[in-house]
Amino acid sequence: MASHFDAEHSSKKRLNIAAVGWVVLFAGALLLLVPDFVELSYGLRANSEMAAASKAIDAASDSHAVSESAAGEEALETADRGVSSRPWLESYNERVRQGGGMVINDPFTFGAADQSFAKTGLAGLPVGVLTVDSMACEAPVYLGSSEQNMLNGAAVVAGTSAPLGEPSSNCVIAAHRNMFFKQIENVRVGDRVCLRTIWGGYVYRVAEIRIISPSDIKAAAVQKDKDLLTLVTCHPYGSNRQRIIAVCERDKGVEALAAPAAASLPRKTAEQAMGRSALSNILATIERGGAIDELFIEDCGRLLGRALLVFLLVRFIAAAVKRRTAAC
Repeated sequence: MASHFDAEHSSKKRLNIAAVGWVVLFAGALLLLVPDFVELSYGLRANSEMAAASKAIDAASDSHAVSESAAGEEALETADRGVSSRPWLESYNERVRQGGGMVINDPFTFGAADQSFAKTGLAGLPVGVLTVDSMACEAPVYLGSSEQNMLNGAAVVAGTSAPLGEPSSNCVIAAHRNMFFKQIENVRVGDRVCLRTIWGGYVYRVAEIRIISPSDIKAAAVQKDKDLLTLVTCHPYGSNRQRIIAVCERDKGVEALAAPAAASLPRKTAEQAMGRSALSNILATIERGGAIDELFIEDCGRLLGRALLVFLLVRFIAAAVKRRTAAC
């Protein structure tokens, strides 16, 4: 009798230990997948904002007769504000061009909300879509690098040119490294960068990539007769002690980028909107002989977390099938 009791007690103990082990494995997998959950959350928000921006671009385009029912009241209002704000933005760009005491806002220092573009009436509204295929980036674009704008997408840095596609301008667009500009190190000279806004669509080519200090404002300087677009984010990944920039020049072979109908724009998944898959990131790092940095470790963790979840799912299904077979 005692022997039977001991055997039963030992069996329950083993089951309890096994259950704790499975729970620990499951919790570990979820912990490793935290970056995926964060990206999914921000990515879904970005997809919604890009759809709103695309409708506003359609509404602002002369090449599309967009009805209020098709575009939506908000999109038409954004387009109207874009038209009415253009004279002010042109004057603003001239002040930037002349160096009229413009203060360049550090997009990675949060505090008071950035009110530099408040007079446009476009604060917090997506005014464009930035597409950089070489880093799998498609992001909504806002005027002013306020904290909320930077969380929602990419932002035009105050004190630099507005995105009007003018000569002698340098529009600096910033985004967080762990979000839309995660794969900026995959960008190469000559890569195509597209910027569609409610004021027009423009194509640029990457002309230079370099690492600078946060205090180096020369990178935002206007160059005579050149229409520049400068992408900036923190460097290295996981740190803000430096900045990495991609300076892009207007592609003279493309006069303007037509604004496609919102419905025809390719809709990306949340993960695609935030960057390449973990496996692609790892392979790209190995291919270019890059250092093992925080991004590489994070992506390895993601793959491990996904593998653990698949393993647990397979074991759960196998156990369920086994119990069902035994019951029969």
